Amino acid sequence: MGPFAIPAELPPAELDNVHVPFQLSLAHYTALRIISYIGAACSIVMLFALVSTYTYMLMYHRQASNRVTLRCIFLANLVSIVTVFLDIVALSRSVSKGDFCLIYSIIDGVFTMLAGVLTCVTSIHLITVFYFHVNWRFRPDYLLIPFCFVYAIIGNILNFGVFRPDMDKVQIIYFYLPENCWYYCQYIDRSVVKATWIYYYAFFGFFILISFIASLVTMYGIYKERRRNYATMAMPATSASSASDETRDNISMDQYLMASMPKLDFNVKIVLRSLLYPFVPLIVNVWGFALEMTLIPDNSVANYGLIVMNTLFNSFEAVLIGCIFFSDPTSKAVSRKGVGEQGERRGGSIDKGDTRNANFAHVLLKRHIRKLPLTMGFE
Repeated sequence: MGPFAIPAELPPAELDNVHVPFQLSLAHYTALRIISYIGAACSIVMLFALVSTYTYMLMYHRQASNRVTLRCIFLANLVSIVTVFLDIVALSRSVSKGDFCLIYSIIDGVFTMLAGVLTCVTSIHLITVFYFHVNWRFRPDYLLIPFCFVYAIIGNILNFGVFRPDMDKVQIIYFYLPENCWYYCQYIDRSVVKATWIYYYAFFGFFILISFIASLVTMYGIYKERRRNYATMAMPATSASSASDETRDNISMDQYLMASMPKLDFNVKIVLRSLLYPFVPLIVNVWGFALEMTLIPDNSVANYGLIVMNTLFNSFEAVLIGCIFFSDPTSKAVSRKGVGEQGERRGGSIDKGDTRNANFAHVLLKRHIRKLPLTMGFE
């Protein structure tokens, strides 16, 4: 993040007068490297699982996989994995050799924000569908994905050289630590161009906040819609005594349907899923934001605990985003169907009771579907 400065050599007499915000030993630095390598290994496993699953969905369940949320989360995972691999490469590159560090700084800043924005934008899409009932006349990702790219670029505009400090006055001391790109761009640079990092986190945090608000509004809209649907399905109990046999049969089915409909558990799942999209970018980037806030005062010293947490969550961001993908109802349904198909091929059987319950619920919904003002918008 930000333009970097080549470490300046100072006379020994002046070393005591220079403040060093990042006072890390080689052992501290080695621990950060190990965390990065472990995160990269886990990201490779997640990448294989995610690509395999999504490819299977595209081949055999194209309609189920043709959803905006799945595409955005899948793309966010790929972008996040790119940043993880760039971090590994930057760990072996020197600051003073070539332009790799400058390119790495720009790409890492844009892609890190892009992964978070792609994850958060799903909440924006959900509020347009479930609360504002927008009938998209084209695929929403054709608009949302380019918007995320533009937003990430604007959020890193100061990183493109628009704002550059006086490099002649920058003095950074590495002690015995390697002068590699990753250590400088991820941490030392925070004390060099503070305004760039503050702008970055402010821009990123604003989008995460909007996503949280959108998730809460969506949750409220779904809850209100379901209550209205329940009220529409329920027939007045006072008409039961004078109703015909067919009407009494409908009333009993209404009551059965109302009793079988999930209420609290279903709403809790909606809340958790809608809040999960902005929560992952928040938990990944909040440590870096806290670290930058501690560096604002003069003569401040970086907190090593925040450095460790920031490295940990940034290294495992692809894994967390992948967990969102596999927790999606469509992904779980396709996985269960795939396992069921394999079980049938191996002589397994499906629970007949579950089949009868599912068919009975389908009949009930089919009988009442014309009465319900349901919103037929999907994620």
